[in-house]
Amino acid sequence: MPVKKLICLLLAFVLLLSLCACVQQAPEATTEGDTPAAGLQVGFARANITPEDSVPLGGYGNTSTRMSDGFLDYIYTSAIAISDGENTVVIIENDLTAAVSTVLSKVRKKVSEKAGIPETSIMAAVDHVHSAPDLWNTGEATLAKYSSELITIMTENALAAVEDMKPVTVTAGSAQTQDLNFVRHYVLEDGHVRGPSFGLQYNSPKVGYTHEPDRELQVISFLQEGGKEILLVNFQAHPQRATDTNYNSITADTIGAMRDHVMSKKDCEVFYVLGASGDLMSVSLISKDNVYQDYKSHGKALGDAVLGVVNGEMAPLETGSVKTLTKVYTGTVDKTENNKVAEARAIYDQWSRDNDYDAAVAAGEPYGINSPYHAKGIINKSELDDTEELSVYAFGIGELGFVFAPYEMFCENGSYIKENSPFGRTIVCTMANSSFNYIPAAAGFDYNCYEANTCRFVKGTGEELAELFVSMLAELKG
Repeated sequence: MPVKKLICLLLAFVLLLSLCACVQQAPEATTEGDTPAAGLQVGFARANITPEDSVPLGGYGNTSTRMSDGFLDYIYTSAIAISDGENTVVIIENDLTAAVSTVLSKVRKKVSEKAGIPETSIMAAVDHVHSAPDLWNTGEATLAKYSSELITIMTENALAAVEDMKPVTVTAGSAQTQDLNFVRHYVLEDGHVRGPSFGLQYNSPKVGYTHEPDRELQVISFLQEGGKEILLVNFQAHPQRATDTNYNSITADTIGAMRDHVMSKKDCEVFYVLGASGDLMSVSLISKDNVYQDYKSHGKALGDAVLGVVNGEMAPLETGSVKTLTKVYTGTVDKTENNKVAEARAIYDQWSRDNDYDAAVAAGEPYGINSPYHAKGIINKSELDDTEELSVYAFGIGELGFVFAPYEMFCENGSYIKENSPFGRTIVCTMANSSFNYIPAAAGFDYNCYEANTCRFVKGTGEELAELFVSMLAELKG
Protein backbone atom coordinates (compact mmCIF):
# COMPACT_ATOMS: atom_id res chain seq x y z
CA MET A 1 0.00 0.00 0.00
CA PRO A 2 1.42 3.43 -0.89
CA VAL A 3 2.73 5.37 2.12
CA LYS A 4 0.50 8.38 1.33
CA LYS A 5 -2.65 6.23 1.37
CA LEU A 6 -1.56 4.53 4.63
CA ILE A 7 -1.12 7.92 6.33
CA CYS A 8 -4.59 9.02 5.25
CA LEU A 9 -6.14 5.83 6.65
CA LEU A 10 -4.34 6.28 9.98
CA LEU A 11 -5.53 9.91 10.27
CA ALA A 12 -9.11 8.87 9.53
CA PHE A 13 -8.89 6.16 12.20
CA VAL A 14 -7.60 8.65 14.81
CA LEU A 15 -10.40 11.10 13.95
CA LEU A 16 -13.00 8.33 14.35
CA LEU A 17 -11.65 7.43 17.80
CA SER A 18 -11.82 11.09 18.87
CA LEU A 19 -15.44 11.41 17.78
CA CYS A 20 -16.39 8.26 19.69
CA ALA A 21 -14.74 9.61 22.82
CA CYS A 22 -16.66 12.89 22.53
CA VAL A 23 -19.97 11.06 22.18
CA GLN A 24 -19.26 8.89 25.21
CA GLN A 25 -18.40 11.93 27.39
CA ALA A 26 -21.37 14.11 26.36
CA PRO A 27 -23.73 14.85 29.32
CA GLU A 28 -27.28 13.58 29.39
CA ALA A 29 -29.92 15.97 28.13
CA THR A 30 -31.80 17.83 30.90
CA THR A 31 -34.99 19.82 30.97
CA GLU A 32 -34.89 23.61 31.22
CA GLY A 33 -34.21 24.73 34.76
CA ASP A 34 -32.70 21.42 35.84
CA THR A 35 -29.19 22.02 34.48
CA PRO A 36 -26.65 21.60 37.29
CA ALA A 37 -25.28 24.99 38.32
CA ALA A 38 -21.71 25.71 37.22
CA GLY A 39 -21.56 28.32 39.99
CA LEU A 40 -23.96 31.13 40.77
CA GLN A 41 -23.33 34.55 39.22
CA VAL A 42 -24.99 37.76 40.38
CA GLY A 43 -24.93 41.32 39.04
CA PHE A 44 -26.38 44.62 40.26
CA ALA A 45 -27.08 48.10 38.89
CA ARG A 46 -28.90 51.24 40.05
CA ALA A 47 -30.02 54.35 38.15
CA ASN A 48 -31.68 57.64 39.05
CA ILE A 49 -35.34 57.97 37.97
CA THR A 50 -36.15 61.30 39.67
CA PRO A 51 -38.25 63.36 37.19
CA GLU A 52 -37.02 66.79 36.17
CA ASP A 53 -40.53 68.18 35.67
CA SER A 54 -43.35 68.60 38.16
CA VAL A 55 -45.48 65.44 38.26
CA PRO A 56 -48.54 64.28 40.21
CA LEU A 57 -47.54 62.31 43.29
CA GLY A 58 -49.18 59.09 44.44
CA GLY A 59 -49.80 57.70 47.89
CA TYR A 60 -52.15 60.12 49.62
CA GLY A 61 -55.53 61.63 48.93
CA ASN A 62 -56.62 63.16 45.64
CA THR A 63 -53.44 62.74 43.63
CA SER A 64 -54.63 65.00 40.80
CA THR A 65 -54.14 68.00 43.12
CA ARG A 66 -50.78 66.89 44.54
CA MET A 67 -48.07 68.10 42.16
CA SER A 68 -44.40 67.76 43.07
CA ASP A 69 -42.55 70.98 43.85
CA GLY A 70 -39.08 69.51 44.46
CA PHE A 71 -37.46 66.52 46.08
CA LEU A 72 -36.04 65.58 49.45
CA ASP A 73 -33.90 62.80 47.99
CA TYR A 74 -33.52 60.96 44.70
CA ILE A 75 -35.58 57.96 43.67
CA TYR A 76 -33.99 55.02 41.86
CA THR A 77 -34.55 51.91 39.82
CA SER A 78 -32.44 48.95 40.97
CA ALA A 79 -31.87 45.61 39.27
CA ILE A 80 -30.31 42.35 40.33
CA ALA A 81 -29.48 39.56 37.85
CA ILE A 82 -28.95 35.96 39.02
CA SER A 83 -27.65 33.17 36.77
CA ASP A 84 -26.44 29.58 37.07
CA GLY A 85 -24.71 29.82 33.70
CA GLU A 86 -27.69 28.34 31.85
CA ASN A 87 -30.74 30.15 33.24
CA THR A 88 -30.95 33.78 34.31
CA VAL A 89 -33.53 35.74 36.28
CA VAL A 90 -33.69 39.52 36.60
CA ILE A 91 -35.54 41.37 39.38
CA ILE A 92 -36.22 45.10 38.98
CA GLU A 93 -37.37 47.23 41.91
CA ASN A 94 -38.43 50.87 41.60
CA ASP A 95 -38.92 53.70 44.10
CA LEU A 96 -42.49 54.30 42.90
CA THR A 97 -45.91 54.20 44.52
CA ALA A 98 -47.22 51.98 41.74
CA ALA A 99 -46.51 51.37 38.09
CA VAL A 100 -49.03 50.51 35.39
CA SER A 101 -48.56 47.03 34.00
CA THR A 102 -48.11 48.38 30.47
CA VAL A 103 -44.95 50.24 31.54
CA LEU A 104 -43.55 47.20 33.32
CA SER A 105 -44.42 44.85 30.45
CA LYS A 106 -42.61 47.08 27.96
CA VAL A 107 -39.48 46.98 30.12
CA ARG A 108 -39.64 43.21 30.47
CA LYS A 109 -40.08 42.78 26.72
CA LYS A 110 -37.13 45.05 25.88
CA VAL A 111 -34.83 43.37 28.41
CA SER A 112 -35.90 39.97 27.11
CA GLU A 113 -35.14 40.89 23.50
CA LYS A 114 -31.76 42.45 24.23
CA ALA A 115 -30.49 40.00 26.85
CA GLY A 116 -32.00 36.81 25.46
CA ILE A 117 -33.80 36.08 28.74
CA PRO A 118 -37.44 34.83 28.74
CA GLU A 119 -39.94 37.48 29.83
CA THR A 120 -41.22 35.05 32.45
CA SER A 121 -37.77 35.23 34.08
CA ILE A 122 -37.87 39.04 34.37
CA MET A 123 -39.74 40.52 37.33
CA ALA A 124 -40.52 44.23 37.65
CA ALA A 125 -41.95 45.57 40.91
CA VAL A 126 -42.18 48.70 43.06
CA ASP A 127 -41.39 49.32 46.72
CA HIS A 128 -44.54 51.45 47.11
CA VAL A 129 -43.05 54.69 48.42
CA HIS A 130 -45.84 57.22 48.91
CA SER A 131 -44.22 60.38 47.57
CA ALA A 132 -43.27 59.36 44.03
CA PRO A 133 -44.68 59.91 40.51
CA ASP A 134 -48.25 58.64 40.30
CA LEU A 135 -48.33 56.39 37.24
CA TRP A 136 -51.36 54.46 38.48
CA ASN A 137 -54.05 57.13 38.88
CA THR A 138 -52.80 59.49 36.17
CA GLY A 139 -51.78 56.78 33.72
CA GLU A 140 -49.00 56.25 31.23
CA ALA A 141 -50.54 58.62 28.66
CA THR A 142 -50.75 61.57 31.10
CA LEU A 143 -47.14 61.11 32.14
CA ALA A 144 -46.02 60.19 28.62
CA LYS A 145 -42.64 61.95 28.77
CA TYR A 146 -41.71 60.54 32.17
CA SER A 147 -43.07 57.07 31.32
CA SER A 148 -40.95 56.95 28.16
CA GLU A 149 -37.83 58.03 30.04
CA LEU A 150 -38.58 55.56 32.82
CA ILE A 151 -38.91 52.63 30.38
CA THR A 152 -35.55 53.50 28.80
CA ILE A 153 -33.72 53.92 32.12
CA MET A 154 -35.22 50.77 33.66
CA THR A 155 -34.29 48.72 30.59
CA GLU A 156 -30.72 50.01 30.37
CA ASN A 157 -30.21 49.54 34.10
CA ALA A 158 -31.48 45.94 34.02
CA LEU A 159 -29.13 45.17 31.14
CA ALA A 160 -26.27 46.73 33.12
CA ALA A 161 -27.04 44.31 35.97
CA VAL A 162 -26.79 41.39 33.53
CA GLU A 163 -23.43 42.70 32.29
CA ASP A 164 -22.22 43.03 35.89
CA MET A 165 -22.74 39.33 36.73
CA LYS A 166 -19.79 37.66 38.48
CA PRO A 167 -19.36 34.50 40.59
CA VAL A 168 -20.58 34.95 44.15
CA THR A 169 -20.63 33.36 47.56
CA VAL A 170 -24.02 33.51 49.26
CA THR A 171 -24.89 33.92 52.93
CA ALA A 172 -28.17 34.70 54.65
CA GLY A 173 -29.55 35.86 57.96
CA SER A 174 -32.70 37.22 59.55
CA ALA A 175 -34.00 38.90 62.68
CA GLN A 176 -37.30 39.70 64.34
CA THR A 177 -37.52 43.50 64.43
CA GLN A 178 -39.26 45.64 67.02
CA ASP A 179 -41.11 48.96 66.61
CA LEU A 180 -40.54 49.12 62.84
CA ASN A 181 -43.96 48.08 61.56
CA PHE A 182 -47.47 47.62 62.90
CA VAL A 183 -50.91 46.47 61.76
CA ARG A 184 -52.98 49.45 60.75
CA HIS A 185 -56.31 47.84 61.70
CA TYR A 186 -57.14 48.22 65.36
CA VAL A 187 -59.99 47.15 67.62
CA LEU A 188 -62.03 49.73 69.51
CA GLU A 189 -63.48 49.29 72.99
CA ASP A 190 -66.92 48.56 71.52
CA GLY A 191 -65.50 45.73 69.39
CA HIS A 192 -65.50 47.57 66.09
CA VAL A 193 -62.40 47.52 63.91
CA ARG A 194 -61.01 50.71 62.50
CA GLY A 195 -58.31 51.24 59.93
CA PRO A 196 -56.11 52.26 58.36
CA SER A 197 -55.20 53.86 61.66
CA PHE A 198 -52.94 56.62 60.34
CA GLY A 199 -52.28 59.26 63.02
CA LEU A 200 -55.23 58.23 65.20
CA GLN A 201 -53.63 55.20 66.76
CA TYR A 202 -52.32 56.91 69.89
CA ASN A 203 -55.41 58.96 70.69
CA SER A 204 -58.10 56.40 69.81
CA PRO A 205 -59.82 54.27 72.47
CA LYS A 206 -58.34 51.05 71.09
CA VAL A 207 -57.87 47.79 72.95
CA GLY A 208 -55.51 46.17 70.48
CA TYR A 209 -54.83 45.29 66.86
CA THR A 210 -56.52 42.67 64.72
CA HIS A 211 -53.37 40.50 64.61
CA GLU A 212 -49.60 40.59 64.98
CA PRO A 213 -47.48 41.88 62.08
CA ASP A 214 -44.82 39.87 60.29
CA ARG A 215 -41.71 41.46 61.79
CA GLU A 216 -39.13 39.27 60.04
CA LEU A 217 -36.27 41.10 58.34
CA GLN A 218 -34.37 38.90 55.88
CA VAL A 219 -30.98 39.70 54.35
CA ILE A 220 -29.30 37.72 51.56
CA SER A 221 -25.65 38.62 50.89
CA PHE A 222 -24.16 38.04 47.43
CA LEU A 223 -20.39 38.63 47.61
CA GLN A 224 -18.92 38.93 44.12
CA GLU A 225 -15.45 37.82 43.15
CA GLY A 226 -13.52 41.05 43.39
CA GLY A 227 -15.18 42.11 46.60
CA LYS A 228 -18.46 43.92 45.74
CA GLU A 229 -21.20 42.87 48.15
CA ILE A 230 -24.90 43.06 47.24
CA LEU A 231 -27.40 42.91 50.11
CA LEU A 232 -30.93 41.82 49.22
CA VAL A 233 -33.21 43.12 52.00
CA ASN A 234 -36.77 41.83 52.45
CA PHE A 235 -39.21 43.49 54.87
CA GLN A 236 -42.97 43.95 55.23
CA ALA A 237 -44.31 47.49 55.61
CA HIS A 238 -45.74 50.44 53.70
CA PRO A 239 -42.88 52.92 53.21
CA GLN A 240 -45.15 55.79 54.17
CA ARG A 241 -44.24 59.31 55.26
CA ALA A 242 -46.82 62.04 55.81
CA THR A 243 -46.20 65.49 57.25
CA ASP A 244 -47.68 68.93 56.80
CA THR A 245 -44.32 70.15 55.53
CA ASN A 246 -42.66 68.86 52.36
CA TYR A 247 -45.92 67.11 51.48
CA ASN A 248 -45.34 67.70 47.77
CA SER A 249 -41.68 66.70 47.72
CA ILE A 250 -40.47 63.56 45.96
CA THR A 251 -38.68 61.12 48.26
CA ALA A 252 -37.57 57.49 48.39
CA ASP A 253 -38.98 57.59 51.92
CA THR A 254 -37.86 55.13 54.59
CA ILE A 255 -36.40 52.81 51.92
CA GLY A 256 -34.06 55.48 50.59
CA ALA A 257 -33.06 56.47 54.11
CA MET A 258 -32.38 52.83 54.99
CA ARG A 259 -30.23 52.33 51.88
CA ASP A 260 -28.24 55.50 52.51
CA HIS A 261 -27.59 54.58 56.13
CA VAL A 262 -26.48 51.01 55.42
CA MET A 263 -24.22 52.09 52.55
CA SER A 264 -22.67 54.84 54.70
CA LYS A 265 -21.64 52.21 57.27
CA LYS A 266 -20.70 49.35 54.95
CA ASP A 267 -19.13 49.09 51.49
CA CYS A 268 -22.05 47.42 49.73
CA GLU A 269 -25.04 47.81 47.46
CA VAL A 270 -28.59 47.46 48.85
CA PHE A 271 -31.49 45.94 46.92
CA TYR A 272 -34.84 46.21 48.69
CA VAL A 273 -37.75 43.79 48.15
CA LEU A 274 -41.18 44.76 49.52
CA GLY A 275 -42.83 41.89 51.38
CA ALA A 276 -46.53 41.22 52.00
CA SER A 277 -47.52 44.51 53.62
CA GLY A 278 -51.00 45.49 52.45
CA ASP A 279 -52.11 45.91 56.08
CA LEU A 280 -48.82 47.00 57.66
CA MET A 281 -47.40 50.45 58.25
CA SER A 282 -43.72 51.29 58.49
CA VAL A 283 -44.20 54.60 60.23
CA SER A 284 -41.96 54.15 63.23
CA LEU A 285 -43.21 53.61 66.75
CA ILE A 286 -39.83 54.61 68.14
CA SER A 287 -41.18 58.05 68.99
CA LYS A 288 -44.45 57.99 70.88
CA ASP A 289 -44.94 61.73 70.47
CA ASN A 290 -45.46 61.76 66.73
CA VAL A 291 -46.44 58.66 64.78
CA TYR A 292 -45.35 60.48 61.61
CA GLN A 293 -41.86 61.25 62.82
CA ASP A 294 -39.07 62.11 60.44
CA TYR A 295 -38.80 59.34 57.85
CA LYS A 296 -35.00 59.40 58.01
CA SER A 297 -35.08 58.40 61.67
CA HIS A 298 -37.19 55.39 60.81
CA GLY A 299 -35.01 54.56 57.80
CA LYS A 300 -31.92 54.70 59.99
CA ALA A 301 -33.56 52.36 62.51
CA LEU A 302 -34.41 49.91 59.73
CA GLY A 303 -30.85 50.27 58.42
CA ASP A 304 -29.43 49.51 61.87
CA ALA A 305 -31.55 46.35 61.94
CA VAL A 306 -30.09 45.34 58.54
CA LEU A 307 -26.55 45.97 59.79
CA GLY A 308 -27.32 43.96 62.91
CA VAL A 309 -28.23 40.97 60.75
CA VAL A 310 -25.20 41.37 58.46
CA ASN A 311 -22.77 41.80 61.35
CA GLY A 312 -24.32 38.88 63.22
CA GLU A 313 -24.45 35.21 62.28
CA MET A 314 -24.91 35.14 58.50
CA ALA A 315 -24.88 31.48 57.46
CA PRO A 316 -23.82 30.03 54.09
CA LEU A 317 -26.85 29.42 51.87
CA GLU A 318 -26.92 26.38 49.61
CA THR A 319 -27.42 27.37 45.98
CA GLY A 320 -28.02 25.37 42.83
CA SER A 321 -29.60 25.67 39.44
CA VAL A 322 -32.07 28.47 38.74
CA LYS A 323 -35.59 27.06 38.28
CA THR A 324 -38.54 29.24 37.25
CA LEU A 325 -42.28 28.61 37.21
CA THR A 326 -45.19 30.67 35.86
CA LYS A 327 -48.92 30.05 36.31
CA VAL A 328 -52.13 31.94 35.63
CA TYR A 329 -54.66 32.48 38.42
CA THR A 330 -58.24 33.37 37.50
CA GLY A 331 -59.76 35.64 40.12
CA THR A 332 -63.45 36.34 40.58
CA VAL A 333 -64.28 40.05 40.47
CA ASP A 334 -66.55 41.31 43.28
CA LYS A 335 -69.74 42.64 41.67
CA THR A 336 -71.88 42.81 44.81
CA GLU A 337 -72.01 46.64 44.85
CA ASN A 338 -72.86 47.24 41.21
CA ASN A 339 -76.19 48.72 42.35
CA LYS A 340 -74.28 51.65 43.92
CA VAL A 341 -72.38 52.79 40.80
CA ALA A 342 -74.40 55.96 40.19
CA GLU A 343 -74.01 57.14 43.80
CA ALA A 344 -70.34 56.19 43.76
CA ARG A 345 -69.72 58.29 40.64
CA ALA A 346 -71.40 61.31 42.21
CA ILE A 347 -69.33 60.98 45.41
CA TYR A 348 -66.06 60.49 43.57
CA ASP A 349 -66.75 63.42 41.20
CA GLN A 350 -67.52 65.63 44.21
CA TRP A 351 -64.23 64.67 45.87
CA SER A 352 -62.31 65.25 42.64
CA ARG A 353 -63.75 68.75 42.39
CA ASP A 354 -63.39 70.03 45.96
CA ASN A 355 -60.84 67.62 47.47
CA ASP A 356 -62.91 67.53 50.69
CA TYR A 357 -62.50 64.03 52.13
CA ASP A 358 -64.89 64.52 55.08
CA ALA A 359 -67.64 65.81 52.79
CA ALA A 360 -67.20 62.76 50.52
CA VAL A 361 -67.50 60.43 53.52
CA ALA A 362 -70.67 62.19 54.69
CA ALA A 363 -72.19 61.99 51.19
CA GLY A 364 -71.50 58.26 51.00
CA GLU A 365 -72.83 57.31 54.42
CA PRO A 366 -76.50 56.85 53.39
CA TYR A 367 -75.40 54.36 50.71
CA GLY A 368 -72.86 52.41 52.75
CA ILE A 369 -69.98 53.98 50.83
CA ASN A 370 -67.46 54.86 53.52
CA SER A 371 -64.84 56.82 51.55
CA PRO A 372 -64.09 58.25 48.10
CA TYR A 373 -61.63 55.36 47.70
CA HIS A 374 -64.51 52.95 48.30
CA ALA A 375 -66.52 54.85 45.67
CA LYS A 376 -63.66 54.53 43.18
CA GLY A 377 -63.43 50.82 43.94
CA ILE A 378 -67.13 50.33 43.17
CA ILE A 379 -66.73 52.16 39.85
CA ASN A 380 -63.64 50.20 38.88
CA LYS A 381 -65.18 46.80 39.63
CA SER A 382 -68.32 47.62 37.65
CA GLU A 383 -66.16 48.18 34.55
CA LEU A 384 -64.30 44.84 34.81
CA ASP A 385 -65.28 41.44 33.45
CA ASP A 386 -66.61 38.83 35.86
CA THR A 387 -63.14 37.29 36.14
CA GLU A 388 -59.61 38.60 35.77
CA GLU A 389 -56.47 36.60 35.02
CA LEU A 390 -53.33 37.20 37.06
CA SER A 391 -49.91 35.85 36.09
CA VAL A 392 -47.95 34.64 39.12
CA TYR A 393 -44.29 33.70 39.26
CA ALA A 394 -41.86 31.80 41.43
CA PHE A 395 -38.27 30.69 41.18
CA GLY A 396 -35.84 28.71 43.26
CA ILE A 397 -32.06 28.62 43.66
CA GLY A 398 -31.00 25.78 45.93
CA GLU A 399 -32.44 26.63 49.35
CA LEU A 400 -33.58 30.12 48.32
CA GLY A 401 -37.14 30.50 47.02
CA PHE A 402 -38.89 33.57 45.61
CA VAL A 403 -42.55 34.29 44.86
CA PHE A 404 -43.78 37.36 42.97
CA ALA A 405 -47.32 38.38 43.85
CA PRO A 406 -49.41 40.99 42.01
CA TYR A 407 -50.86 43.91 43.94
CA GLU A 408 -50.66 44.38 47.73
CA MET A 409 -50.98 41.11 49.63
CA PHE A 410 -51.78 41.12 53.37
CA CYS A 411 -49.08 39.95 55.77
CA GLU A 412 -51.17 36.98 56.99
CA ASN A 413 -51.08 35.46 53.52
CA GLY A 414 -47.40 36.31 53.04
CA SER A 415 -46.55 34.68 56.36
CA TYR A 416 -48.51 31.58 55.35
CA ILE A 417 -46.41 31.25 52.19
CA LYS A 418 -43.14 31.53 54.11
CA GLU A 419 -44.24 29.15 56.87
CA ASN A 420 -45.33 26.46 54.39
CA SER A 421 -42.54 26.87 51.85
CA PRO A 422 -40.22 23.86 51.38
CA PHE A 423 -37.26 26.19 50.85
CA GLY A 424 -34.83 27.07 53.62
CA ARG A 425 -35.50 30.76 52.96
CA THR A 426 -38.39 32.26 51.06
CA ILE A 427 -38.65 35.85 49.81
CA VAL A 428 -42.17 37.14 49.13
CA CYS A 429 -42.16 40.07 46.69
CA THR A 430 -45.42 41.98 46.14
CA MET A 431 -46.67 44.54 43.61
CA ALA A 432 -44.83 42.63 40.89
CA ASN A 433 -45.56 42.96 37.15
CA SER A 434 -48.92 44.63 37.78
CA SER A 435 -50.76 47.81 38.61
CA PHE A 436 -51.96 48.89 42.05
CA ASN A 437 -54.69 47.20 44.06
CA TYR A 438 -55.14 45.26 47.29
CA ILE A 439 -55.60 41.55 47.86
CA PRO A 440 -56.67 41.38 51.53
CA ALA A 441 -56.85 38.36 53.79
CA ALA A 442 -60.35 37.00 54.38
CA ALA A 443 -60.60 38.61 57.82
CA GLY A 444 -60.34 42.06 56.26
CA PHE A 445 -63.63 41.50 54.45
CA ASP A 446 -65.33 40.58 57.72
CA TYR A 447 -64.76 44.03 59.19
CA ASN A 448 -65.10 45.84 55.84
CA CYS A 449 -61.67 47.45 55.94
CA TYR A 450 -60.60 50.11 53.45
CA GLU A 451 -58.46 47.62 51.54
CA ALA A 452 -61.33 45.11 51.21
CA ASN A 453 -63.87 47.61 49.91
CA THR A 454 -61.45 48.86 47.26
CA CYS A 455 -60.20 45.37 46.29
CA ARG A 456 -61.24 44.02 42.89
CA PHE A 457 -61.71 40.45 44.03
CA VAL A 458 -64.03 38.45 46.24
CA LYS A 459 -63.25 37.28 49.76
CA GLY A 460 -60.87 34.31 49.80
CA THR A 461 -58.73 35.39 46.85
CA GLY A 462 -55.74 36.08 49.10
CA GLU A 463 -55.91 32.61 50.61
CA GLU A 464 -56.25 30.96 47.19
CA LEU A 465 -53.22 32.82 45.90
CA ALA A 466 -51.20 31.89 48.99
CA GLU A 467 -52.04 28.21 48.47
CA LEU A 468 -51.10 28.48 44.79
CA PHE A 469 -47.72 29.99 45.66
CA VAL A 470 -47.02 27.23 48.20
CA SER A 471 -47.82 24.58 45.59
CA MET A 472 -45.57 26.33 43.07
CA LEU A 473 -42.68 26.38 45.53
CA ALA A 474 -43.24 22.67 46.23
CA GLU A 475 -43.19 21.97 42.49
CA LEU A 476 -39.92 23.86 42.11
CA LYS A 477 -38.37 22.13 45.10
CA GLY A 478 -39.58 18.68 44.13
